[in-house]
Amino acid sequence: MKFVSFSVEMYRSLLKKCELNISQLTTIIGPNNEGKSNILRAIVTAVKTLEAISEQDATMYKEGNALVLRMWGRHGDMYNWERDYPLSKRKNGNSSARSRFVLGFSLEDEELAEIRRMTKSLFKSSLVPVCLEFDDRKTYFKINIAEVSFAKPL
Repeated sequence: MKFVSFSVEMYRSLLKKCELNISQLTTIIGPNNEGKSNILRAIVTAVKTLEAISEQDATMYKEGNALVLRMWGRHGDMYNWERDYPLSKRKNGNSSARSRFVLGFSLEDEELAEIRRMTKSLFKSSLVPVCLEFDDRKTYFKINIAEVSFAKPL
């Protein structure tokens, strides 16, 4: 599995969607105070969250066009809504606002077969976007299945 793309929005100073293609050597350059460190923090947060999810014995369920796993509660220092959600975007205690991370993975044939088996779906592409969304109480793990046909009901 290769990590090939990343996007983040509504995280710390990154209000608008920031997208990166990831390769074996990816360099982030730019002026001071433009969000380079926050991009790196977002990647670390996303990867650590995926590690925590992989250690849980939880079942994903279908919700609209996505396979979803919800984790309740805080998850250490990975994401803290009060610290990480942009203060300027909070409206009258709107705790339903979310930070969003999307990690793109390119899968080998064996990995693609495994994810098809696990999700009981037939992915049409070896590129799989994994979405993480964080609000003040929950972490949402989603795999978009809009382009996926199901082998049998979940």
